[in-house]
Amino acid sequence: MHRSKPEPREFERLENVVIQDTNFVTTFTPSYAWQKNVSTIASSDGIRTFHLTSNRLAYNSHNAGAMPVTQFTAQCDDLTVYGASPAQLRAALPEGFRHGHLQICRNRNCEYIDVHQAYLHVPEHLPNEPVLLYGTDGMSPGVSETIRIKLLDPPSPVDHLWAMSFSHAVCSQVVPKWPGTHPIPDGRYSTHVTQFDRLTYEPSYSFGAHTPWTRKDLYSSAPATPFWFSGKFRGMPSWSTTVQGHEIQIRVPSPALFLESRYANMLCCLDGRCHYPDIEQWLLNGTDTNSDVVLVHYKDLNPFKDHRVSMTAVRRDDEVGEKIIAVSRVVYEQVVVTGRNWPIHYPDGGIRALTLVALAIMGCFTLVLIIKARRQPPKRDPLGRQPLPQSILPSAAPVASPVDTLITYPGYFAPPPYGACTTPSGNRTNHRPHPPMTGAATPPPY
Repeated sequence: MHRSKPEPREFERLENVVIQDTNFVTTFTPSYAWQKNVSTIASSDGIRTFHLTSNRLAYNSHNAGAMPVTQFTAQCDDLTVYGASPAQLRAALPEGFRHGHLQICRNRNCEYIDVHQAYLHVPEHLPNEPVLLYGTDGMSPGVSETIRIKLLDPPSPVDHLWAMSFSHAVCSQVVPKWPGTHPIPDGRYSTHVTQFDRLTYEPSYSFGAHTPWTRKDLYSSAPATPFWFSGKFRGMPSWSTTVQGHEIQIRVPSPALFLESRYANMLCCLDGRCHYPDIEQWLLNGTDTNSDVVLVHYKDLNPFKDHRVSMTAVRRDDEVGEKIIAVSRVVYEQVVVTGRNWPIHYPDGGIRALTLVALAIMGCFTLVLIIKARRQPPKRDPLGRQPLPQSILPSAAPVASPVDTLITYPGYFAPPPYGACTTPSGNRTNHRPHPPMTGAATPPPY
């Protein structure tokens, strides 16, 4: 089922997230059936890596019966999946190959991909560009879906080589944005730094000798291995901080400083929205330097709001080798507006949230007042008189004035008020008014 493409509103923007074959969310099973390729041929976007499999790799004499599968998770409005470029495939399989028959599934919705037709219609002047294999705009942006791609070709009796490749996927998301523009009128921009020794670490240094974090002159680092807290909770090393600015950079030490280990995959979060930066691509495209380098760069943020930034090491069970997590500093640019009050804009969702919060506070305050009123003791009469119990008053009787209120005594049944007495004919009897009684008075006989 297809729907119209998402149109960002005033406080939203369309963001394209590239999920490459080296990203942490992408898996390839069985591992022996897949080859990771770093080609010398790059696309116009600089993409050089892809994963390749074939029926020959999957069903050789040593390993037989496992169907090659790649999968990843994504939360998108639109999704497109690409295979390796024709030039990259010809360089990786010079002996020749045929495009395999593929099945792609989004959760339980599966389709078959005509890969041969997809590569047949590639323009001749674009041999280095990844090829579009699949696209859909029918995804639910609020649901995280698992996408699985399978090679369906079994072993060939005539030794035909059926190949399948995965280059990357593009996930289009509608995300909130700050509605202002830069530079802000009357705004003064200044760059600030939170050094590594000002960050909050988990496990913290109060953990004692068991903390995995170590501090150097210019950075902090920790092995990317799970730690146990009080013998019950298992976690991975992480750090966090809160800053205010419209641009935030997370800087880490250069990989050249770690000769015997390499960076682990990391989960980076900004105000609760998380993603996995592609460490493999970052290392591949990085430059050798002895200074710190930018790992993550957030832009177009609300400059007047506090932003919480965090990073946590992640690791698969099948990963081998020593991995680390490290950080040197967080650099952010602040804006101070002078000369006038800068209006704070709230998206539609923010206005609704503020309204709900205000209503909730008013409801709680009203409930507290009602409970407090019910718990207050009844007011005492200044003359020391007590009200007549409600259980012995007629349900339809009018409220008596203080002059006609009777004092109750043990064993004495009080008559109804004088004004409530009627004759059998229904006419009221005219009684002579009595003076008010005190506590020492004797009830008159009836």
